[in-house]
Amino acid sequence: MRKLNKRISPSFITVVFLALANLASAQSNGYIKRGAYASAETAVKQEKKSEDKLLYGPLPYRTLAETVGETYIVLPLMDLFLKDGYSNLFLKGASKNISAKEGEGKLLKLTSLNEKEGFFIDSSGTEYRCEIIRERFTELAPIYDILSTKKRLINKPLWLNIKKYVVGDPYADKGTVIENARFAKVMVIDVLASYSNNVPVFIIFKDDKGRVGYENANMSGTNSTIELPDLFIEKFFTENPQTKYKLSDKTWAAVKAGRTEIGMPMDAVQLIEGRPTKRNKSVIGNIRKEQWVYGETAIQSYFYFENGKLTGISR
Repeated sequence: MRKLNKRISPSFITVVFLALANLASAQSNGYIKRGAYASAETAVKQEKKSEDKLLYGPLPYRTLAETVGETYIVLPLMDLFLKDGYSNLFLKGASKNISAKEGEGKLLKLTSLNEKEGFFIDSSGTEYRCEIIRERFTELAPIYDILSTKKRLINKPLWLNIKKYVVGDPYADKGTVIENARFAKVMVIDVLASYSNNVPVFIIFKDDKGRVGYENANMSGTNSTIELPDLFIEKFFTENPQTKYKLSDKTWAAVKAGRTEIGMPMDAVQLIEGRPTKRNKSVIGNIRKEQWVYGETAIQSYFYFENGKLTGISR
């Protein structure tokens, strides 16, 4: 996985965006755009981030403790949860949680944390606390991940590694589903905050017919459950897979059909089945063997390779 050449300093984000953002309005900060789609922002000033841990995607993974000093955005709520508001976010010293109207789009700097909760402050000096649930802040996301994704992807092509996507407003409950989308080339036009801290980024793109679609993704693994299917690197290719992977026409036809066949090279199997949960390797004489394991302990599939070719499958 390639490292980034330019990265954002969380402290820089905190100074600029807490000083300039209108925290009272989610619509004014540009990270949440409900209703009619607005055009993309193309210029985002950034500075270097000191050190990377590229474990789960193109952006560095940070523990919650490592995000102290960073700015978080309060994510929008799905309509189903609007009435209840942000169940784990409170004004410091208060017992009533923050409502959807009060919270959506706010930018909060994480100042400290303990095992049970984190403490935040907004640009006006108002203090908040957020309960930590399973080692994460629910309904909050580091603004670093959104800004970094903007910098990396806006006006850049991607190739889809998903079977379908939705055209329409990402914050609405309706849209047109586009099927058979895998390997299609799209152009990124915007990056927005999504509903979930597990997939905190909406990547907005245009397809070859000019339709505006979207897909959410986890860019770093930070403040999330880190589910493999949610990761950006599982949902998108950053270069044309048919150029990157040197496969025969026959093998490409099988890949596009989702048909795993004995004799396939490893790249083709991974394109069809995804990244394995575990790889076991051994060498016997001149034979290089690998066993790919998919799934958890109760339900697993096994793929066997010799010298880079698939020789057996056990599902």
